[in-house]
Amino acid sequence: MLIAEVADALMAHLGARGVQPRSFFYPLRRQPCFAHLGRGRGRSVCLDDAQFPGAIYGAEHGVLLPAFPELRADEVRYICDLIREFYGASHQS
Repeated sequence: MLIAEVADALMAHLGARGVQPRSFFYPLRRQPCFAHLGRGRGRSVCLDDAQFPGAIYGAEHGVLLPAFPELRADEVRYICDLIREFYGASHQS
């Protein structure tokens, strides 16, 4: 995963050049399988976003880059070059 201040713009830049990034999944505590932790049977686990600023930031700014066993070294270099190209342009925040 890559953390980017302008994740949407970076993903658009990569996508336009044939790389398929994905946005990061929402924080684990927001997933339905954990919903029961905040209610019922005396449970009072605080699942407020303010308690997990790092997880929220990661979900909003995370970019999942391609990663699979068949990914070749030249493809990794290409992706890295595209990221350098993006940050060398005027997209920095």
